[in-house]
Amino acid sequence: MSTGLNGRVDPVSLRLFVTVCDQGTIAAAAERECITASAISKRVAEMEYWVGTPLLHRGQRGVQPTAAGIALLRHARQILRSMRELQAELSDYSDGLRGHVRLLVNMSSLAEFVPEEIQAFVQANPDIAISLEERRSADVVRGIEDGAADIGISRAFLDLQGLESFPYRYDHFAVAMDPGHPLARFPELWFEQTLQYDRIGLTCDPQQGDSMQALMQKKAAALGCDPTCRIQVASYYAALRLLRGSHAVSILPIEAARNHARELGVRLIPLSDAWAQQQFVICVRSAETLSLPARKLLAHLLDRSSAGHAERQMSCLLEK
Repeated sequence: MSTGLNGRVDPVSLRLFVTVCDQGTIAAAAERECITASAISKRVAEMEYWVGTPLLHRGQRGVQPTAAGIALLRHARQILRSMRELQAELSDYSDGLRGHVRLLVNMSSLAEFVPEEIQAFVQANPDIAISLEERRSADVVRGIEDGAADIGISRAFLDLQGLESFPYRYDHFAVAMDPGHPLARFPELWFEQTLQYDRIGLTCDPQQGDSMQALMQKKAAALGCDPTCRIQVASYYAALRLLRGSHAVSILPIEAARNHARELGVRLIPLSDAWAQQQFVICVRSAETLSLPARKLLAHLLDRSSAGHAERQMSCLLEK
């Protein structure tokens, strides 16, 4: 029996093994990787042969990593992350660049202020490339934990344990509605006043969750209600369009929705609840271990944010 991998596991096998663990079934992993399930099963079986022990528990509902599989998964993520970083860095040098920063942002921050921030940074640092990807807040945090990116911007109320975070900007929730809605006459509203009306919400992936919709559900539950979204859509613009001529409401960030609301003739009424002002955070695995280009971007974002102590945070980061 083999006593180790002995150099017989290649990066493709590691990637497929990680995908299987993330998806929970070999069939789902095969669909995501666009290969046959039998090809993935063969790769996993070969790894199990060379390591000399099972890597997956196989059941009717899917697969789960064994203790050995968990150890391999942890190292596989690190190896794949290092390979991506190496490839990106070498590619930057070949393109004449001197740095590359990977950034994950949630939908609200991308709609509100991130484009202007990144544009200003790129203009001041033309030799640094930025890879920007939009994800839900929970996936931003997960992506930073897994090393999929250097810097993330998410909602502050998520669990950020294990990450280093910095207070960033704020936005404010409002109730969006048709001008003819019964609530449209109020200058401000309490969240409780909206609960009797149908709701249009953002699409929520049950596997990944959506931080804003989860917050709404939590606040409604605290008031003894369990409202359901009659319609779910993928964007603020779509939600606002559907409100025209209806008695439904939608809870949206004012800063992200106001331009579209003005264009579509939809009313935005601020929420009076204390939690309606929501903070964003910038999260990283460790500011000290960021590359210099990533520290420059982090310092730039903090310097331009509305959070306090930005200058002190920026100077400390650039001194490291």
